[in-house]
Amino acid sequence: MSTMLTAQDVFNGPGFDDAEMLRKAERELLRLRASRLMDTNDHMFNCVVTLAAVCDWTFHLKLSHLPRWSGKKEQNFTNWVRKNCGDAFVFIDLSNEYKHANRNKPSTLAEKMMVSFIDLTAHPHMRSKVDANKGWVQQLGTSEWFLFPSIKFNGNTEYFYDPAERAIAWWRSFDPASAEPLDVNGAVLP
Repeated sequence: MSTMLTAQDVFNGPGFDDAEMLRKAERELLRLRASRLMDTNDHMFNCVVTLAAVCDWTFHLKLSHLPRWSGKKEQNFTNWVRKNCGDAFVFIDLSNEYKHANRNKPSTLAEKMMVSFIDLTAHPHMRSKVDANKGWVQQLGTSEWFLFPSIKFNGNTEYFYDPAERAIAWWRSFDPASAEPLDVNGAVLP
């Protein structure tokens, strides 16, 4: 008879939980802020996967044992997250895109994750509009460029940090009693 191992058994033991995953996501954002072009995508992907894992860990550690969630699947919780916090869900969507080279189900919210850029030499008026804490200026030839991690979802492009920080705040305020299992169409399951 084999013993079933949990992530807590395999990794760090007690305390290695959804709250630790949120702390890891915050550390990934700090690393992203300190990175430069060559490391930017690595840190963006690490943050994406970590924030997606928060959903998984929250379901298995905080919900699956509750009577309301008996017999329900993680996807039912993911459906609830999609309906209640686009900022949290977009990271689940991006993580699935990242993990699966030929995803059968297309992303439903995420459109693009990228390093965006603005030519500050050609558009000097943009200098006052960029947030220097969310990117960096790099000289390339005779032009200065502002480069910044970004994410496009719901038709809008934002600094990557903004939806990540909103998602972290949302997860920190998450109350298990507020979650309801939903089907793919957003209907509450009995």
